[in-house]
Amino acid sequence: MTFKAWLFTTAFAAMAAFSCTKDHNIEKKEIFTELDSEIGKVTDSIYIVPRPQWGTLDGEKDVRAWFPLRWDYMGSVNQGMAVYGDTAVVLCNKGWVRILNLKKEKVVQETVLASFSETNHANTAQFGRKENPSDKLPLLYVSECTSPCRCFVERYTGDGFELVQEISTDMGVIDWIADASEGFIYSYEHGGRRDSMVIRRFHLPDPSGGDVELRREDALATWRFGVTYPHTIQGGTILNGTLIMTYGTTTRPRGLHFIDLERGELKDLDLTGDLDVEPEDIDIWRGHIIMYAFAGSLFTIMKLKGYAG
Repeated sequence: MTFKAWLFTTAFAAMAAFSCTKDHNIEKKEIFTELDSEIGKVTDSIYIVPRPQWGTLDGEKDVRAWFPLRWDYMGSVNQGMAVYGDTAVVLCNKGWVRILNLKKEKVVQETVLASFSETNHANTAQFGRKENPSDKLPLLYVSECTSPCRCFVERYTGDGFELVQEISTDMGVIDWIADASEGFIYSYEHGGRRDSMVIRRFHLPDPSGGDVELRREDALATWRFGVTYPHTIQGGTILNGTLIMTYGTTTRPRGLHFIDLERGELKDLDLTGDLDVEPEDIDIWRGHIIMYAFAGSLFTIMKLKGYAG
């Protein structure tokens, strides 16, 4: 199926609730071309920052299960995921960890987070930077997702994890998404209405500086978007200035939100007809956006053209 045959749901556009100061003098590159669909022509393209060079999306979706995993691991269920090279760290609520070799499709280690607890939902995960050059994996940023909704920064030791930092907040944050390559961390929360969500950008705290509380006034930029089911947002990752978020459940529409963080615009890709399981978290691996699902399995979702990794 060609890229132009995709059916995108209505594209949402919103201006930043507060003015967003440009952090970079950048040349933008188009990631989506104009699309013809049954609902008409989409003319507002999403743009990404070409740093590093990911290229544009390929002409086909690639939605398929390819790595089966137990969904009820240790009596818990699948939640966050982060990818580094051919290694994926997949999490279950409470903080159970399975470390995967994606190339070999093999579980290579089972352990727990240092932040393991009954209340840690471990809802999202992203890798940051290595604390020490000799570390096998970069620091892992994990969203607690239940009150007080902290972000746990954890270091992989080889045997397990140790807690390096806790990032807390005085806001109604639900999840955190780290973009260490650009030095930012983003918070997500419901927007005070049933049909809106709020994204805030902060400087990523120095992990060697101890625990940190981020307040509303610390935000570098704030965006409010209208979405149909903000309470079903699941996980996300940053792709060159575009925040990609999974959403949906088995009883609600499922798909991806693409949020251009420079333009303050949101577009939606409906995957309800392609995906019959609840999406959890996503990341990039070998030129594909891959998804970790509630009911077991990793899925490929789409292929990136020109990916150099």
